Amino acid sequence: LVALARAETRLCTDVGRLLEAATALCHLVSGPNPGRSSAYQGLLVLLASKYPKVRRHTAEQLYLALLPLEPHEVGGPEGGVSAEDAEAAQDLLLTTAWDQDAEEAKAARDALAMQLEVSVPAMKAAAPKAAQKAGKDEYSSYQSLLDDFARGV
Repeated sequence: LVALARAETRLCTDVGRLLEAATALCHLVSGPNPGRSSAYQGLLVLLASKYPKVRRHTAEQLYLALLPLEPHEVGGPEGGVSAEDAEAAQDLLLTTAWDQDAEEAKAARDALAMQLEVSVPAMKAAAPKAAQKAGKDEYSSYQSLLDDFARGV
């Protein structure tokens, strides 16, 4: 279930879908490992989203998901994290302005990952514009149809 939710967020630009994925992943952080660690990693990706609304919603939902958990149930490792780290993670989720500067949000996300003892997944860089244009289908636009018609093809 975690893998499906994370797969739905890859390269997704639909804010509504990202919000729903964040909510679903937050419900899965109380489960056993390895699903728990994977859910945290998916949430860490969403905390660094380019959409401020997604970052804020993810932080709020993660905070609510962590509240009822005991420290030994929080974080990536099987034994959980210390009570101090669990409380520091909750404080960080509350005090960070997730819907403001993206760089500040990424720094807070990295600090949260350290407190939860979860590795931050490697982010894939977007393909350069030239590479995207090179792979573009020559017949993908209406203009190409008009050009072909004008040439008599």
